Amino acid sequence: MSYAHWGGLGTTAISGAKNLIHIVLNNAAHESVGGMPTMANSIDLCKIASGFGYKHTFSASDESELKAALSKAKGLNDLCFIEIKCALGSRSDLARPATTLEQNKIAFMKELGIKPEF
Repeated sequence: MSYAHWGGLGTTAISGAKNLIHIVLNNAAHESVGGMPTMANSIDLCKIASGFGYKHTFSASDESELKAALSKAKGLNDLCFIEIKCALGSRSDLARPATTLEQNKIAFMKELGIKPEF
């Protein structure tokens, strides 16, 4: 989770969204810039999400915990937060994105059948 975007938790929480599962992959590093460590393993992301207004939070460190968290979250039909603690590391052939955020937004909206307006 990028700390510059914590406000997204609050915005999502007050939106009244239902049937939304907000997932954070926590490898405790900024992997895209060389794996610089963060403080993400020293703080309780679920408590932070609760503080922003998420009623249901889960943290998973292995596959069985993740399956249990997803199962519970799917049955709630409410806004849920799931932190997935994962290891640092990625494929050696993983390429950087070739499209801009705006191009991704437009492609996503088209896929949903929504005409992008500017």
